[in-house]
Amino acid sequence: MLEPNVAVARESFTTLAETLRQRLKATEDDDLARLAELRNAEATAAARVSQLALADQQPAVLTAGQQRVTLSGEIERIETLISTKNTRLTAMINDHRDCSERIAARGLPEPSLEEVGGLLDVRRRELDEAQRTLTGLEGTSTNAQAAASAEQEQLGIREAEYATAELSRKNAVAAAQELVKQWGDLGFASNPDRAVFETAVADANRASGELSVLADRLRDLSRDNEDLLLDEELAAVVQQMLIAADEEGLRDPSAHLGRLQERLVSARAALKLSQDAQDAVNRYTVKLGERAEAYNREVLQPLNDRILEFNAAMLSTPGASVQFKANKRVDRTDFEMQLDYGDELENIPSAPRKVPPQVVLSEGQLAANGFSILCAASTAYRWSRWRALLLDDPLQHNDIIHAAAFVDVMRNLVELEGYQLMMSSHDRAETEFISRKFDAAGLPCTTVFLTAPSESGVLYDPPTYNVHAQRVLDRDFNGRATSA
Repeated sequence: MLEPNVAVARESFTTLAETLRQRLKATEDDDLARLAELRNAEATAAARVSQLALADQQPAVLTAGQQRVTLSGEIERIETLISTKNTRLTAMINDHRDCSERIAARGLPEPSLEEVGGLLDVRRRELDEAQRTLTGLEGTSTNAQAAASAEQEQLGIREAEYATAELSRKNAVAAAQELVKQWGDLGFASNPDRAVFETAVADANRASGELSVLADRLRDLSRDNEDLLLDEELAAVVQQMLIAADEEGLRDPSAHLGRLQERLVSARAALKLSQDAQDAVNRYTVKLGERAEAYNREVLQPLNDRILEFNAAMLSTPGASVQFKANKRVDRTDFEMQLDYGDELENIPSAPRKVPPQVVLSEGQLAANGFSILCAASTAYRWSRWRALLLDDPLQHNDIIHAAAFVDVMRNLVELEGYQLMMSSHDRAETEFISRKFDAAGLPCTTVFLTAPSESGVLYDPPTYNVHAQRVLDRDFNGRATSA
């Protein structure tokens, strides 16, 4: 039982050694420990070289780090394998003891202890050699790890320095671009050049010197101008003094001041009188305004309302009427007549308001409004106990519609208000029309036709009475005859 186990252990150790030779690229004659030390020295040398030029040697640092990681993994695998082999060796020893006991129990021949001991010594030496090799590899791995850490730290420092240098480069590029932009803004066509800059500075200094000279000249001119303005102002003051006080006042200001004070007293007295007169005029103006408003309210407003009624009844001017108003001025009042539109006319989008009637109305409309005013004044103010209207051909400018409206108004005045109407006309048809209207209303009407002028006066036909007029005449005649 021991020999197969030993054979297996030997085969495993041989396989491990072959694997290490392949990893380290060694032959069967090479010493694995010496070769590991050489690999460690090579990695150390590579790390030192990488410290001198980090940017160029960064791949070598990465290779050493990779080797360190590979060796660390290999060492861990070897340690695991050794531990496994030790476990198996212990198991083999136990198996050997069991085998020996079983061999002894069976009475079979047993291998000599010398052979077993020699074989074990060989295995122990091989195990010691593997442990030494493992120790050397561990040291190599530790050194490689330390070197890799140092290289990694140096790499971080170099990367920070590189980032700082890159930022400085970008700032320098931005500053250069800004300088080129400012150079172009200043009007220079080419790229920034020290010679061109020095030439521009020289030109600027020369222009500054010229500006300084001009500024000095400008200050001198300003002082001269101020002196000239002061002289002109002084001359103007002297001229005004001469105009105000003559040469005598200019020679003796005190005497002139006394005369001015005397004139001031007289002027203040005159001003007081003017202010008193103005106050009196203002009071009088207010009083005139109050009287004009009272006259408008008490006298003219009833007349205007009655004029509107007569105009509406006689269809003289639709939507408009002549109105009277008393206005006040500063020291007087006046009486004006104006055309007042109550509503907008349908055919006139923006009808005039409060304009003189003679500007807008026709001759017939003026005559109709005049008759409305006459009737309104007669009915609004009872000046006489005799209510009579004397009209001279009032229908000469009216059409038949307005004539009919006029006759209706006259008939109402006679019938309702007890008026006596005396009217002349050049149209016999109008006379007959009025007579029929009065006859239909039961009102007395007398018609007298004037035929021709003569030396003794106007010739006329005998009066014609309608039925109602004849009845009144008969009643009056009978009454006088009875009283006689």
